[in-house]
Amino acid sequence: MAQDGNPTAAARPVTWRGLWAGTLLSGALLLSLSLPLMAASSPTTLYVATTGSNTTGTGTSASPYATIQKAVAVATAGDVIIVEPGTYTGSVTITTQVTLEADPATGTAANTILNAAGQTNGILLVGNGASGTEIKGLTIENAQQAGLLAKGPISRLQIRDNILTQNDQEKPPAGVDYETLHLMSSTDSVVEGNQVINNKDGGIYLTDEFGPSSGNKIIGNTVEGNAVDCGITLASHVAHSGVYNNLVADNLSKGNGAAGIILATPVPGGRMSGNVVTGNTVEDNGLGGIDIHTHAPGSLVYGNVITYNTVSGNAPDFGVTTKPTGIDVGAAGSPIIGTIISYNTISSEYYGINETALAQHTTLADNTNTATVPVNVPSAPPPAPKSAPTGGPSVAFALTHHPFGFYGANLVALQQAADAALHGAAVPSLFNLTHHVVGFYGASAVSWQQAADVAWSMGIRSWTGSGAAL
Repeated sequence: MAQDGNPTAAARPVTWRGLWAGTLLSGALLLSLSLPLMAASSPTTLYVATTGSNTTGTGTSASPYATIQKAVAVATAGDVIIVEPGTYTGSVTITTQVTLEADPATGTAANTILNAAGQTNGILLVGNGASGTEIKGLTIENAQQAGLLAKGPISRLQIRDNILTQNDQEKPPAGVDYETLHLMSSTDSVVEGNQVINNKDGGIYLTDEFGPSSGNKIIGNTVEGNAVDCGITLASHVAHSGVYNNLVADNLSKGNGAAGIILATPVPGGRMSGNVVTGNTVEDNGLGGIDIHTHAPGSLVYGNVITYNTVSGNAPDFGVTTKPTGIDVGAAGSPIIGTIISYNTISSEYYGINETALAQHTTLADNTNTATVPVNVPSAPPPAPKSAPTGGPSVAFALTHHPFGFYGANLVALQQAADAALHGAAVPSLFNLTHHVVGFYGASAVSWQQAADVAWSMGIRSWTGSGAAL
């Protein structure tokens, strides 16, 4: 076995393919014609193998290094590190942007393994210098705490097709969560196609200790059998920071010790808003299936969307319900405002959808719900869906009722806004709400406002009933 010690790393920007990628490309091409040609330095490819040497190795395929950490220490920004099949021990710390991956020709996560037994973390990414790092096709196992931990502010990470198993070997202190794949204060990162299975704490974790965590995509992961905590957690731990505008889509969260997917904040001033949870399968978890929680006065939880999920066979939600619960909007101390729960399929639960008294302006629409008690609202029945507004500018109705992905993931927020408009009151058009503080038009407009901000960031400035962007 090769030995890995303590590290450094490198990073390469990720190309964003937005709604107008062609327009952006054309602009970039025109710009390039007006600038002098400059030679671009090619990234170096470094190799690691269990047969290599950190003393005599040069990092080539013929003369590889023996440890991943050695290659990371040598690498400069943009370099690619190829890890040949085998088992490597120790931990890896990355502070520079690199691509770290199993050999595309011979390696898989099943045969390219980082055994972090006795180490605090398996892979640790630290700071903005590591932004743009890609980790692909590795197994990370047996760490005392997180298998992979990113400590931000950090952005544009690509964590794909890895296996994280048997991590969290050390029992965390009371009130502390290690989780297995933990991004602290990450923006615009992608966690996709990973298997986060059979760890001793929880699964995937987004938090905001060093700044906001926003614009991240958690897509197509299998999060299963994690013994103690939740499958996928979005948690705001710091006042005036926030976890917002993230996408959790097409994951399997099954048989975890606590909730399947949870959005929560336990602190005054913690912000949890504009997150979209869609297309996930959530079943047989140890607490409620999909939960939104607030635990403190002054928390800001608003405009989150739960749509097109399949939810079944989960347990009661801790401290909120006493019987199996599919989706729970459980507020304590401050309200949860403007949640949209639509097009979900819920079965094998006692409470299909549960709302506490502080859940305000929730939209429930078009759910298929065979739970014993489809909707449980202790304080008052939910408002009935309303017909679409007949006057004033309409709101992107052409996007309504298409399954997630039909127009691409970057249109989810617009699609959600269309659903809100279809079932909501005749409030000002989506785009008139842009950039006003929460509550300017009243709590019921918060979800629309959030979607408007996302649309604005994509370059859409207005939208008319004819479907023309203005």
